[in-house]
Amino acid sequence: FAECNTMRSPQSLRMDALDGCLQARSIFRHCAARVWEGRSLLTLVELGALKGQDQLQEHADEAISIFKETGERQYLGLAWHAKGLAYAAEQNNPAAIDCSLQALKMFRELGARQLEISELKTLALRRQSLEGNHGILAARESLEALELARTHQSLKAEASVLNVVLQCLTKAGQRKEAVRAAQTSLERFQASPAALELEIAALRIFLEEADGDSAKSAEAVSSISDDAMKLAMLLELGKSQVSRGKLEEAEDALTRALSLAQEYDATEHQCHVLRNLAKMHLAKNEPHKALDTAKEAHDLSYDKRTDASCLMVLALAHSKNKNHEKALQCARESQLSFEELGLGSKEAEVWHLVAELHLATEQVDAALQAAAKRLAIAQQGTIRDQAEALQLLSNIFLAQGNTQEAARSANEMLRLARLGAGNLNLEVSSHLLLVQVQLQQLAEMKKPNTKAVQAILRRSEQALALSSKEGASMDSKSSAKYFYAEALACTGRSDQALKSAKEAEGLFRKLPSGDAGAIRSLLLQADLCGVLGRVEEGKTLANQAIELAKEQGHDVGVDMGKQELERLKDWAISARGTANGPSPPQA
Repeated sequence: FAECNTMRSPQSLRMDALDGCLQARSIFRHCAARVWEGRSLLTLVELGALKGQDQLQEHADEAISIFKETGERQYLGLAWHAKGLAYAAEQNNPAAIDCSLQALKMFRELGARQLEISELKTLALRRQSLEGNHGILAARESLEALELARTHQSLKAEASVLNVVLQCLTKAGQRKEAVRAAQTSLERFQASPAALELEIAALRIFLEEADGDSAKSAEAVSSISDDAMKLAMLLELGKSQVSRGKLEEAEDALTRALSLAQEYDATEHQCHVLRNLAKMHLAKNEPHKALDTAKEAHDLSYDKRTDASCLMVLALAHSKNKNHEKALQCARESQLSFEELGLGSKEAEVWHLVAELHLATEQVDAALQAAAKRLAIAQQGTIRDQAEALQLLSNIFLAQGNTQEAARSANEMLRLARLGAGNLNLEVSSHLLLVQVQLQQLAEMKKPNTKAVQAILRRSEQALALSSKEGASMDSKSSAKYFYAEALACTGRSDQALKSAKEAEGLFRKLPSGDAGAIRSLLLQADLCGVLGRVEEGKTLANQAIELAKEQGHDVGVDMGKQELERLKDWAISARGTANGPSPPQA
């Protein structure tokens, strides 16, 4: 009874199983049934790991001792797996991995393929929380599990392993290998379309994300006969499309999901869908619709965690509507809830939002305090968490004009990014932060400094080279191209800089949230046109930037565009040879 109910819902069944297992263990011990006593200990560890019970290590050690005594090697392997569960419950993943390796060795010796596949999956998942070469090892182990599943197991088992494979390969930056694995499995799954319709739809969505063919995904979801599965897949499809800027398609998928959730009066699903619809409206720059939808989602929140998540989206919507005080109030309530629930990663996200809200109102000191709190939480997490928190901190120091602290944070971010595989985009971001620091320092210098200019160019070239590698995101490519244009402008190579700025604009426009970058690129092009004497062309570009900034509610962009037009007027006066005209400004 206990073994059959370790993963059952509702939770009351698992609690009944725990009580039953304790009774069974007592009886087995009384009867000296050692193997059965060991099995009951394994189940106690599994149930205890789910419930956060004490004595997991003691239970696992006792099971190991029993199976060593009885010579039951398969159960001994399961006992080492249980020991790994106990360590994982204590957040000690390195020790948990060591135990999994012990278990894997035994399963291989016994030829227990199903257990070998399961342990390889466990190893791969545990390695993802560690840095260094663990990401590469996770990808390798997950692929080994997939090959074994294809050879020895059912298609359902293959689908289960494939989820881990795609997760590991994507995180390790091996995108082409992930697509290849997905395509191979999709061909195999299509031999049993009725039994694997959900898996087929999920793979089509994954492949659509890789090649941008949204029609196949919509078709795959529509073919799902089970409404609950269809609702889940429509929601995932909508979220995926929002993240990739396919906002019209996302609205269609999420609206269909909401209709299904309302048809079955599924309050939890309605809340989840409405929250994502609000994010979609934010991405479409529809602040009023976003706010109304976020309020609807919040009204349907059904527990503390959901309430906190809805408040976070509500804070974003208030911010977009220029209601900064309400935004901060919602963010603070969300942060307190996540802190009370012990959800550090979510709390860190809220502190990031709070920092950005303070920056929007030029309260830089308050933004620094929020960023410091995010960093304090991140220091308990992964290297990636710490690097991203340092990135926020460095950006705020730049806004404050404190280039020394901005450089210190950016250099530490770069050091962390280089520690492990899969951090390519963080490494690019670190270099670009340092370019911004160097540009600000150059602007503060009273005299031209050739060495400083060359250092900026070298750093920007490093970032550009990294952004051209496989696994670099479009965000990295566009930002690297933009700052390379800035660096070229500093060296006086205006024609090359103009070309690079134009390319950066094109890349930013492909991003769902690339409008701010596109505005900056247009303004840089306008400035460079002034340098090159093409003033009217520069004015056209500056006006384009202003129009885009107005469309997106980007007030800072509007102001920057107006300032650029004034500079271009100065260029025009200078070009006409006005006797008392001002000297042309530097690009």
